[in-house]
Amino acid sequence: MEERKAQEKNPGAVAGGFYKTISVPSFEQSTNYYCGPATVKQVLHFFNKTSSSQGTYASRLGTTTSGTDFSLVDNVLNSSQSENTFVYKDIGTYSNWGANIDLNLKNDFPTVLDLTISPSNMPKYTINISGHILNVSGSDSTKASPLIRLTDPFDQGNRSVTLGNVWHPHSGVYKANAAHFRQAMIW
Repeated sequence: MEERKAQEKNPGAVAGGFYKTISVPSFEQSTNYYCGPATVKQVLHFFNKTSSSQGTYASRLGTTTSGTDFSLVDNVLNSSQSENTFVYKDIGTYSNWGANIDLNLKNDFPTVLDLTISPSNMPKYTINISGHILNVSGSDSTKASPLIRLTDPFDQGNRSVTLGNVWHPHSGVYKANAAHFRQAMIW
């Protein structure tokens, strides 16, 4: 009974694990190399209920046809909202990574990740992607196989499978983050 009362007071507290989603809007990236600007737009729109164009953020991030320098994303986020001070940091161990993501979600903040995706880690993708920036908008560790929800600006293969708020294997997303040469997160 006490557990039920705790759940009623905090709907994010689920018996046997943690579950929470936040309503980060999805904006499809306008070019194949605008995942950084699109993710910045998503996060800022979540906080400010309005945002500039992806082109504006691309300019501020120095985005080129080669992509966006992930280490600059926190600077643009911090200069454009006052709800959270984002920090660029090493992902650390799997448990620390998950704890940082869950802490952000508990405080209604998205975490931003830079991934190297392979279909073996994230099966909704059909090809390898060497670098992809997106944000976390949910976590579910109430199941035997925990999941993480990503707000992805990329519609890989125009299949409407990866775009938007999509659940992926929790450990697979960590492996994709660890596979990226930066091994970093912004939280």
